[in-house]
Amino acid sequence: MVLVAFALYFGVNAANAQQTLLEREAARVETLRRIAPSIVCVMDPKGQGGGSGVLISPDGYAISNYHVTSGSGSFMKCGLSDGKLYDAVIVGIDPTGDIALIQLQGRTDFSFAISGDSDQVQVGQEVLALGNPFLLASDFTPTVTYGIVSGMHRYQYPANT
Repeated sequence: MVLVAFALYFGVNAANAQQTLLEREAARVETLRRIAPSIVCVMDPKGQGGGSGVLISPDGYAISNYHVTSGSGSFMKCGLSDGKLYDAVIVGIDPTGDIALIQLQGRTDFSFAISGDSDQVQVGQEVLALGNPFLLASDFTPTVTYGIVSGMHRYQYPANT
């Protein structure tokens, strides 16, 4: 009798776990569909190289890394997941913090990411990372990776300081 009850319990829990897994997967896919239009592929003016950024406003402001934009000078090209290419300019840089603010030109209705509250992030939470490293996708579709937050309040000092 106990064995039958255990088998029934395990069977029900396995089915619930499978359903939960499918629900989480569907939510993740929907999140990616929503976020992908705000991911920017950043390239030099000739469309070479490649790095990532994220649009933060409808008028084309995007955050990238200084090391991604530094070889481009003041102007660059940026591609979005819809396959379209835009001219962009450097607005501001922080070499020590490895941050660059750029602005894509030509529109005022870009899809953009909505910032979360980083003070609420906890070790062990699930995260997604999107980008276009090394111009791996010539159509500017971002690469996706999935994992967990593995640490908080980490800082890597800039090289040669």
